[in-house]
Amino acid sequence: MKRSEALQVLSSDHHASLVLGKKCQETAQSDDQEAIQLLCKKLVSEFEQWDHHFRTEETAIFELAKQKGGQLATICAHLQKEHEQMRAMTKAMAEGDCSPLHEFGEMLYDHTRVEERLLFPLVEQQFSQEELAQVHTTSTTA
Repeated sequence: MKRSEALQVLSSDHHASLVLGKKCQETAQSDDQEAIQLLCKKLVSEFEQWDHHFRTEETAIFELAKQKGGQLATICAHLQKEHEQMRAMTKAMAEGDCSPLHEFGEMLYDHTRVEERLLFPLVEQQFSQEELAQVHTTSTTA
């Protein structure tokens, strides 16, 4: 699917998040405790880049979507809560609790699909060219 240039940077991160989400689910289901621990450590060490992506979406898209209201605002409010839940799960993993790994992977995968299939098409429809340009600027400079 062709994505607006304004959303391409964020959208390109989504392939990696889908892969990571599946890997988290599969690893958690494997019951290989060493692999689970290693993946949790890797996830925690790399979470700053994912959190950066989340914060970019929150500032560049979610804030404006709240003002627009309707389905767009509802979706963004839900996605914001999921960002907070994934941050909390990652914090638990940083403290040595890998039990959220499967749930994290499932949420990340589903979350990414909602952004690609629902959020981004609505943003492309409802944001003005100036608003899309601001999303692009935020995602490329943040």
